[in-house]
Amino acid sequence: MRDYSFGNFISALRERCGLSQYQLGELVGVSDKAVSKWENGASKPRIGTIRKLSEVLDVSVDELLTCEYATFDPINMYPFCGWNEIYVSNSGTELAKKCMQEYFNGYGEIRELRITYDESIEDYSSKKNMVTKFGIFSKEMVKKFKDVVITLSPEEYFAMLDEISVLTVVENVEEQVCRQDLLNTEFTAQQIKAYFNYAIENGKFDGYAADMNLGKVLSDIENPKFSDLLTLYGFAHSTGAWKGNAELLYDKGIPLNGLISCREDVYAYVYDKLNGKCCENPSGQVFEIKEAVRKGMYSNNRMPVEIKKLLLECEIPEWYVESMEKISYLFPKKYLIVLLKRDICKFVKMNN
Repeated sequence: MRDYSFGNFISALRERCGLSQYQLGELVGVSDKAVSKWENGASKPRIGTIRKLSEVLDVSVDELLTCEYATFDPINMYPFCGWNEIYVSNSGTELAKKCMQEYFNGYGEIRELRITYDESIEDYSSKKNMVTKFGIFSKEMVKKFKDVVITLSPEEYFAMLDEISVLTVVENVEEQVCRQDLLNTEFTAQQIKAYFNYAIENGKFDGYAADMNLGKVLSDIENPKFSDLLTLYGFAHSTGAWKGNAELLYDKGIPLNGLISCREDVYAYVYDKLNGKCCENPSGQVFEIKEAVRKGMYSNNRMPVEIKKLLLECEIPEWYVESMEKISYLFPKKYLIVLLKRDICKFVKMNN
């Protein structure tokens, strides 16, 4: 008998992640035909593959086996929990709300939160910023709070933080960079170089670490390319990628494009080294290795002996393996591209 419930659930999760059957198969180490059989109910994956699917599709093993989302749990709901804040350009608040509704569909419902403050309290918000708070409410809480917009006193709001996750959206109403700018704009070499100089003068490459020093790299770059700036953004936004890690390797002569600055760097390099050496299709194992590096699971000498042995046997240099072990967190390249293109767009418009 075909199990259509499991197949439909896998298909829905795959489409939510924007993956084709082929791409999902590559990530978990099976063929697209195997994925097709799961989705039409003809077969089910083995338990080892179930674990890989849970990581790729961002659900628990229990959710996969029961073919339904687990009960809403604001504490364990990765990657969105507690108090969060994002910054968007003009008219970006509605888009952020729509993305939340789509992403958390099945987990809970989105409600706008408005906090009423005493008139005697001074309003410190900037005229150019519009602040909107959104909360994710469980089905049980929605029964109590039915309105789309919920008005709360500060005391009620802070008391509720133990039960809900909140996203604060700060919209800069004066910023006019739009989605079409980010998707379609191509920059000239002169614009990239001008932004590079502007970024150095204004500390755009300083990163989160106050003592992060990219001085030697910046002085070595004479004709910066977009890829160079993207690498620098990766170092600035990641944790453990540059200081005491890539900075030492760069001083030893490793070129900038050979260093780890984002998640995709790890996947592409390790896949190239393992492909055809350890197995015919190493994509599933490479995905797990990449995930472990970007989450910092190998930091502080926690890389499993068998993984290190595999990497070295596949001719991955020891310095690269050691670099992987120093990383605590890596940003995704697609997000870095958006950040960089947004900043260059703003700079170009400012100077037109």
